[in-house]
Amino acid sequence: MDQNKLKIISITAVISVVLTILLGALAISHRGMQRMTHDISPLVGRVENRITKGVVPESERVDTPKTEADILMEAVGKNRAFSVTIYTGKIVDATERGLDDKFVARGVVYDKEGWILTDGSVIKDDGEYSIVIPGKKDAFIVKEIKRDGVLVSLKIENDFSMAPTFVNNFNKEDQLVATISGGLIEEVHSGVVVLSRDDLLEDVIETTIIAGIVPGAPLVSSKGDVIGIALGEKVGENGAQLFQTIREVE
Repeated sequence: MDQNKLKIISITAVISVVLTILLGALAISHRGMQRMTHDISPLVGRVENRITKGVVPESERVDTPKTEADILMEAVGKNRAFSVTIYTGKIVDATERGLDDKFVARGVVYDKEGWILTDGSVIKDDGEYSIVIPGKKDAFIVKEIKRDGVLVSLKIENDFSMAPTFVNNFNKEDQLVATISGGLIEEVHSGVVVLSRDDLLEDVIETTIIAGIVPGAPLVSSKGDVIGIALGEKVGENGAQLFQTIREVE
């Protein structure tokens, strides 16, 4: 009898311990659920507020005015796909190493048939060049070189679905402008037009953009039109970059 009682007492003790553990776990779980409910309620409230604000009638919404930076970045975005890089020699793979050493200039597509416009001072008539187009792995060999005054046109065997808009009679001082510069790594510089000297038959645009822009970099107006090409060897009286107008391009 003593042994049976001992077994019963032992079993009862084990059951008691198990029940205590289970009850404790249930209590912790309950407190966790309460805490979770408390923690997510502000988030639910914020989501409800956003949804409520999202259904405000369009006629009652107030649009935030675009900043000058927003306007210029939109203008640059319209032309980024047409701003190409030019290298010496025959290049097949646009991702190959050592392209920095072969970089010559930037250029801009000016028609759908594959003509690229750039600064003529850095291009030799008998030179061999390749073009890298943003977003494409394959490079394109220049098949033909044609001079247009101080600018030069390079022909590649690639058709474009569209081309940028060129404005040939731009003459607005204090107008916001930006240029897409740099080699393998794109750089965007912005400023305003200081002087458009087409009245002096120089066909150049001087801006507040400091000198050092790579040759052939396109100058873009705040409307997204290409209005000039950077001339690597020409700077204004105050050391600002000069851009050739593109009135001569047909």
